[in-house]
Amino acid sequence: ASPEGPARIQRWHGEAERYLEASGLAFTVLRPNFFMQNFLGLAPAIAAGVLPLPTGDARGALIDARDIADVAAVVLTSPGHEGRRYTLTGPEALTHGAAAATLARELGAAVQFVDVSPEAFRDGVAQGGAPGWFADLLTDVYVTVFAAGRAARVTDDVARVTGRAPRVGRCASPSAST
Repeated sequence: ASPEGPARIQRWHGEAERYLEASGLAFTVLRPNFFMQNFLGLAPAIAAGVLPLPTGDARGALIDARDIADVAAVVLTSPGHEGRRYTLTGPEALTHGAAAATLARELGAAVQFVDVSPEAFRDGVAQGGAPGWFADLLTDVYVTVFAAGRAARVTDDVARVTGRAPRVGRCASPSAST
């Protein structure tokens, strides 16, 4: 999150963080990486055997949304987090090709990652019923953040706050790290 970030959503989040910090209120900021649960929005395509994203071979440290909730619960119920910013990631950075291989193994069906153009991705999101502004926003974040390698950093913030490692989940297994 940064008002100068490359993606619109990063800029919006950065502006909100600056506003919060300037308010004088106690705050803690959670900055989660791409969610594993984002794959649910692609369920129809995955069921058809395709994981279509404009990310190339870039890696991302996908996080399980339950880990975000666990960090939030600790932050909200224990002292010592005021003024802190936590970057929340999964335990490893994966390509979407590795995620597709894991999905295929877990589903027992063929799933192939297809690196689609930003335009094709945007059109597919819109055809799936999302408003145009959201299709644009989602395409922007996948291209300017994920595909550009800005989602690959792995942190230990989940473990430091909760006392346990982030969930590996079904989309991130040791054999799917390529």
